[in-house]
Amino acid sequence: MTRFILFCGIVFLSTWHSTGQTTETAVTQLNIDNFSTILSQSSSFWMIDFYTPYCGHCKALAPEWKKAALMLKDVIRFGAVDCSIEDNEPLYSKYEIGEFPTMLAFTPTGILIRELDVPFVASEIAREAMSSVFAVAEDRAASQNDQDHPATQPANFHWQVTVNSDAEIDELQIGGEDVHYHVSQAEGVAPGLSDVIVVGAGPAGVGVAVALQKAGVHNVVLLEKSHRVADSFLRWPAEMRLLTPSFWSNPFGAVDLNALTPDSSPAFTTNAEHPYGYQYADYVAKVAAHYELQIYYNHTVTELIPTTVTIPEREDDAGGTFSGFNVTVKWGSNGVDGQRTRMLQARYVIWAAGEFGFPDPLHFKFGVHSSLIPSWHDLAISAAASGRSKGPFIIVGGFESGIDAACELVAVDGDLHVIVIARSPTWVLDETDPSKMLAPATLHRLQQAQLTGRLTLLVDEVQSIKEGPTPGTWQVVGQEHQLETPFPPILATGFKASPVIGDLFNWKGKHSILSGVDESTVTPGLFLVGPAVWHERKKHHQKKDSTEPPQQEVVFCFIYKFRTRFGVVAQQIAQRMGMLVPGGLNEYISAGMLMEHLNPSASCNCGKKRKP
Repeated sequence: MTRFILFCGIVFLSTWHSTGQTTETAVTQLNIDNFSTILSQSSSFWMIDFYTPYCGHCKALAPEWKKAALMLKDVIRFGAVDCSIEDNEPLYSKYEIGEFPTMLAFTPTGILIRELDVPFVASEIAREAMSSVFAVAEDRAASQNDQDHPATQPANFHWQVTVNSDAEIDELQIGGEDVHYHVSQAEGVAPGLSDVIVVGAGPAGVGVAVALQKAGVHNVVLLEKSHRVADSFLRWPAEMRLLTPSFWSNPFGAVDLNALTPDSSPAFTTNAEHPYGYQYADYVAKVAAHYELQIYYNHTVTELIPTTVTIPEREDDAGGTFSGFNVTVKWGSNGVDGQRTRMLQARYVIWAAGEFGFPDPLHFKFGVHSSLIPSWHDLAISAAASGRSKGPFIIVGGFESGIDAACELVAVDGDLHVIVIARSPTWVLDETDPSKMLAPATLHRLQQAQLTGRLTLLVDEVQSIKEGPTPGTWQVVGQEHQLETPFPPILATGFKASPVIGDLFNWKGKHSILSGVDESTVTPGLFLVGPAVWHERKKHHQKKDSTEPPQQEVVFCFIYKFRTRFGVVAQQIAQRMGMLVPGGLNEYISAGMLMEHLNPSASCNCGKKRKP
């Protein structure tokens, strides 16, 4: 079957013999006899795991390897070689493999590209696989002589780590320049007992940890599954920026909309009005370092179990036995020590892990999630080089990530056509909640993209995505439209919650049901912070004959929204522990960063509606 294969921003016309991949067959078992033949006949790029079945690290990688294979089943093939089999010794010796597991990337002709050096996390493996393929295509993309591409975070950026006596400093390579990325580094494994464990060291985790500190709670540790602060922002598509503008307006009583604390400003730190992901990550890391937060890296939480916790007496606490949690973690550098399991305990747990690591493809069998594309620019340039540049690319989903992808693709290539198919017209909705409509900056970009005549917006409910009737195509089937594309559809379909917390909250659809202080209604002591916070409140002053639902959603998916709940959670925990510092959170109140009452129902008095 002839098919266009999309990898990390590169499209090749290739012959791919589908194996009807399922959960069981997503990873092809390779050996000395079939290795070269299968790789060359498939005409696809391959990621190969060289493993031994008795190796603990190999066992830790295996399920994540399979998940990554399923994420990229339309675009890259995954295989595995059992190196405990004596006959396979010449195969792994050829590539000088001395430890297991070793993950290698290969071209369709079986030429080694490079080793994959990533944590044992499916989404990380998938992105690195795509970046590995892009590395092969760098010269081809550069030959397009595109001088207009902005100097943003490159798709294949990497980290170099050096350590000094004061702090760990990562050096992020950005366009040939070293950007120092300051990290508050806690040594070794997290302590066995803490007052509060915060899961995740992104903006939500760092922000609530600072608020806890201000409120008087200091025995707080943050558990971060990666090796860096704000990791998800560093994995954004290279061209993606924050939607809300940043200004150094703090001295005039208006805190920067993207600030995590009342006394900081991303605009001041990054000199950017709409920071790129890597710029915002640098800001978050500097906040963490300034407040000397205790962040423990490479700590992946695998289970939370409510229990009783005994706290010994100390200077600021009389101690005693309290309800709390057993927190099971796997810890170790880069996933290599992923089988080292430890149980920690805490009186309270704050879940701030976010959802970026859990892309939700919904029910679709085919397509690539938008979070796995490192660069829209590279994707468009490579599509042009493939000879099928007119496409169309089809994007499923019409909210910010889908429109962002469409605008970037249209802006790069003068021939490329893009179709966005969404279940509701987000570009014309008359809403007062910015979480339910496109941001003004996005609308402006959308208008510019529409002027090219190469962007089509469709409103339809996509029913399925399947292989097209024409060899080498995919078909997107809606209730009213049936579209065909030579490229795997891009799924801007959002994210889902971590399975770790699935049974610890009540749910309404994809939303966790929370108390008025953002605590689980079924697991006392477990709090949620970040963009997943969601509430439902009765509408005030609703007319008796109104056909509108009596409930109103309160969505906290922007930084300037969810930061208003940091103080609420911190205040609640400090009060329960008897540690609340009088006036400790006054600066949050003065800055409008502590919203205790959920009633953001004000509408725009001008009543102006958006034009279609």
